[in-house]
Amino acid sequence: MTNHVQRRKGAGRTLRVGSGIVAAGLIGWLVGSAGVETPNQAARRSAPPVRTAVTTRVERVALAERVITRSTVESAGSIEYFPASGSAGGSRLEVLYRTGDTVGAGDVVALVDSRPVIILSGDAQLGADVRPDSRGRDVDRLQSGLRGLGFAIPGTEAGVAGPATRLGIAELYQRAGFLAPTTVEGSGGLEASGGESLGERMSRLRRAVNDAEASLRAAEAGAAGIPDPVAPANAALETAKRKLAEAQTDRAVAVGDALETLSAAQKAERDAGSTTTTTAAAGEGADAIGTAVSQVKVAERALRDAQRRGDAVVADAYAQVVLAQLSLVAAERSWTASKTAAAQQISIARSAHDSALEALANAELRDGPIAPRSEILFVPNLPTTVLSVADASAGNGFVGPQSGGPLFSLRSGNLQVSASMPAGARLGQGATGVAESDDGAVVLEVAALEGGASNDSPAGTGGPTLGPGSTSNEARFAITRIVRGNPTPGMSLRATFSTPVTGGELVLAVPLRAIATDGRGQSFVRVADRSGFRRVNVHLGRTGSGMVELLGPDGDPLESLPAGTMVRVS
Repeated sequence: MTNHVQRRKGAGRTLRVGSGIVAAGLIGWLVGSAGVETPNQAARRSAPPVRTAVTTRVERVALAERVITRSTVESAGSIEYFPASGSAGGSRLEVLYRTGDTVGAGDVVALVDSRPVIILSGDAQLGADVRPDSRGRDVDRLQSGLRGLGFAIPGTEAGVAGPATRLGIAELYQRAGFLAPTTVEGSGGLEASGGESLGERMSRLRRAVNDAEASLRAAEAGAAGIPDPVAPANAALETAKRKLAEAQTDRAVAVGDALETLSAAQKAERDAGSTTTTTAAAGEGADAIGTAVSQVKVAERALRDAQRRGDAVVADAYAQVVLAQLSLVAAERSWTASKTAAAQQISIARSAHDSALEALANAELRDGPIAPRSEILFVPNLPTTVLSVADASAGNGFVGPQSGGPLFSLRSGNLQVSASMPAGARLGQGATGVAESDDGAVVLEVAALEGGASNDSPAGTGGPTLGPGSTSNEARFAITRIVRGNPTPGMSLRATFSTPVTGGELVLAVPLRAIATDGRGQSFVRVADRSGFRRVNVHLGRTGSGMVELLGPDGDPLESLPAGTMVRVS
């Protein structure tokens, strides 16, 4: 019984202890949930944070200068046309379009003293008249404008007013209903001297060149077709020499045979004499001797005949050889004379051809159509709009003497972005950026123009004049791509521009805050390692986008700090 009671009491104490622990935990949870903290927690919270070093990486990047500013969408400008100096004081000035009209390449916008002002596509005006002997940038501009109208100007004439360019000028004016001015003096500059028209003169000179070329080809063909007498004469001489050798051989054979016969007869004669002295029959021996003597005489005559006939044949063959040699000499002289005469004919024909070509070239250089700078107006982004006319009543009507302002003005291009640059901002060649409206509805990619608007020719000097240029703190940007939206003139945009500092080259760089300087002015960085930080002296190069290029003592790239090295930020 006692043990049982004790066990129950022990179990009760255990239950009370366990309940106390649970209650304490529950109270602690409630206290923590209510935002109550212990003294230790409050001390830790109020203590200053442990200071740690901030590091960054050495990076291999292309540095750029970044500028953020406000910008405005505007028209790319206007082109104002001023008549040439001296033509405005009482000359007949006539504008053929009204304000708001559209004009395109090849159109005649106005007449100045009955001469046209013709529109061509281009970004800049002629600096001088393009003449038949012109070369350089003005010719390139004119050729580009002519190609825009479909004229075939070959690349071989780039920058040179060659035949195709001159023909293009003449046809440009013909399409516009006018005659192109020329370099030839005469009636209105349209006729050559002696009443011969420019076209007739050039045709005559080209015919002379063609005739000279035909004569030269005929002379060369004649020289090539002259028969060669030397080769046959050489062949005849070789034949004569061969016959002489054969005759000499035949003579030697015939004489040899006759000598052999004579020798045999002489031997027979000797044999007959020997036999007679030993023979009893003296009569028979005498007959044998007589016969042998007769044979010797016959053999001697045969020898003489062989020698005589052989000498005659050899002499005749030798004479043929001499004649063949004489014929060869005559053939060589004749051939030389023929070639000399042919060469003279070719030389004469070539000289005539060169003279004809020179005459044509000189005529083409001196005589031909001109594109006067006062009659050609280059406008980018055609077709375009007439912005203003000197007189509100103009439009197929007489304008009359000019008061000093432009005769007319045209819109010169598409929309662009104009930005006022902050003081000290650097924005160099090749700057690009993004301009966007505050609500993000319009986003444009832009690129810096080389110079904005400029005044190519002052008023009154002839030819077109561009509108006012940009101010010193104003930069203009071409819209290279419309990413989103529809930009309109006057729209205000937030622009972020970037100018390459290292030209796209990747260099080792760190943020400017990572550079420290000691009392002697030596720049250095603190490089992180296992033991903490170590000092590395550096030289500073170009800066951009809050970073600075790291260089070695000689200005070379700092190879001791490769990309990825951790450095301390001060």
